[in-house]
Amino acid sequence: MKSILKDAYDKGAMGEDPVKGVQEPEYVREKAVIKLKHHKAGEFREVPLPRSVREAIERHEDKHGTTREGNAHFSGGSARRPLC
Repeated sequence: MKSILKDAYDKGAMGEDPVKGVQEPEYVREKAVIKLKHHKAGEFREVPLPRSVREAIERHEDKHGTTREGNAHFSGGSARRPLC
């Protein structure tokens, strides 16, 4: 956002520098720590799966099939490569 505002100012779209005097937020580790809820062994919380993830899994399953146990087939490769 800062670069967009600075660019608009540089091109004359804004009368005053919109970021003049603005300081980066101070990072204080003690204040930034978020306590997570820990679950006991066997406990879990169900989380809704985004539709796009479900559809990607289904496309992968249609293309590559599953094991007898119902697990997805993966052929290795890069973790950054999309499933389908």
